Order: sequence, then structure tokens, then C-alpha cells
Amino acid sequence: LLGPVEPTTELPTFTAEFGRWKKKHTGTVADAKAALWKSRGGSLGVFMANFVQKKVPFSFSIDPRKYGMKAGKFELLEITPHGKIPIRTVSGVINLTETLRPASIKVIEIKPASN
Repeated sequence: LLGPVEPTTELPTFTAEFGRWKKKHTGTVADAKAALWKSRGGSLGVFMANFVQKKVPFSFSIDPRKYGMKAGKFELLEITPHGKIPIRTVSGVINLTETLRPASIKVIEIKPASN
């Protein structure tokens, strides 16, 4: 785990009561969150979670070079239960907006592009 992926646009929030035991707490959180991971092979993964029952656009910016990736171009792939789906190839800093389906997760792999 490399840390959270901060959205580049403001996300809606929701307030809920948390806790199932003795004491409950009320808290407000963003409709979606994301984290950045690095694989043993050096690829990056953006793991996004949508906590609400509506679509949520999640915009973010990542510079893969900041995490040791030296390629000039990077391939973005969505990882699904049915395999990897190419999104696009980019140069430099990645600026992406992904629409998260209601109550879902989405994983984007970032790897050096093959020439």
C-alpha cells in the first residue's frame, strides 16, 4: 500500500451511524475512496470503492515516475473478473475520471506500455 489516492474534484458525502456493539458513532465520509498499491513486479494499482447506491465519478491524477516507473508511456487497464480491459495508453502524468457503478469496486492497473 502506497497510500490514498486523493480525488481531484470534490466528492459528495454521506452521514451514517457506525458500530454494532455497545457504542455507536455518527460519521461523515466521501461517497467513494481510492488507494494506490504497487505490485512485486512494479505495476501500480488504483483500487476504488463506491460506498453508495448511485454512480460516482472519481477523478484523480498520478505520476507513475514518482513511484519508480521509468517508462515514457503507460498502459491503463481495468482489472475485471473476466480479465483485463485496455483503457488507453498515456504519456507522463495520468489524469483520469472513472465512473464507479453503485456500491462497487474498480481496479485500474498502470504498467509500462509495450512498444
